[in-house]
Amino acid sequence: MFADMMFKTDVGGKMLDTVVIVEDEKQVSDMLTYLFKNHDYKVEHYESAEHFFALRKHRTHAIYLVDLKLPGMQGTDIVKTIRSVDKISPIFMLSGHKEVSDVSAGLISGADDYLFKPFQPEHLMMKVNNARTKTENILKNMLNVGTKIIPEAHALVCEGVTVNFTPKEFSILNLLFQKMNKVVTREELMKEGFDDIIARNVDVQVFAIRKKIVKLGLEINTIRGKGYRLTSGKANKNSST
Repeated sequence: MFADMMFKTDVGGKMLDTVVIVEDEKQVSDMLTYLFKNHDYKVEHYESAEHFFALRKHRTHAIYLVDLKLPGMQGTDIVKTIRSVDKISPIFMLSGHKEVSDVSAGLISGADDYLFKPFQPEHLMMKVNNARTKTENILKNMLNVGTKIIPEAHALVCEGVTVNFTPKEFSILNLLFQKMNKVVTREELMKEGFDDIIARNVDVQVFAIRKKIVKLGLEINTIRGKGYRLTSGKANKNSST
């Protein structure tokens, strides 16, 4: 499943040189493919959401151009699914519909911008190139700092690997991360932005976080009678030898 993917950036060379086009109008898709290939982008084209979900298996960030009105599942379904696992890649919604409701639907689903057809190729390229530059800078910073929390994306990045969390999971993880190697009590975690959270829910959230961060070499230790402590799994192995 696409939504189960964990995204990894390309550390060497061009980091964001792939454009993914989901468009059922052949004239539009042919024009976009020609345009981006002429600007040295790699291009992947899918004719429908079903086609996209069946074949888009790469675990790398990309620039997405998604048509709003597609046969079968809609473009908003694609955007929501991408955003559930990838809060960073630029997404442009394409449509000939200029109704406020359509624009709102595209942006609410997670698209960064909404472009009306027909669009000027030069205008489109400027927007895409600007988005690429901004995103590459974010990705390079992630790679340079090792493990990093990205609050805007509810994500943790380690050695180029991005793992996303639910808002509650991220709130708890963020506090543990800020107090790395120190004990954080359940009471502190319960106060972290969620008035309705109870001790049992904290345990459930921590269990879910544990399963995700093990891929990054991190561990959450339970300190009986006190709370939890976030540590490096590698550090724990070294200290036990």
